Amino acid sequence: MIKFFQDYLAERPGQPAPQPGQRPSIAIDGRAIYTRPQIAQLYEAHRKGAYAGREAEWAQLEADFIRAANEGRVVGAKSVAGR
Repeated sequence: MIKFFQDYLAERPGQPAPQPGQRPSIAIDGRAIYTRPQIAQLYEAHRKGAYAGREAEWAQLEADFIRAANEGRVVGAKSVAGR
């Protein structure tokens, strides 16, 4: 049942959607929660051309990574202060 709601929230208009199998968890408020390995996999896919022709989608996804880091939505993130 939870997967159903996570899929619904992930597919809402304006919500960035990573590749299948790499979808982030979705918080109660509908924002994505990423892990460091998920972000690394998505950057690797981008470097290999997976987002060719989908630059706007990649830009939204990358912006969400940055927002997620600032909002504490990255599991296992390291602080800038090294803590």
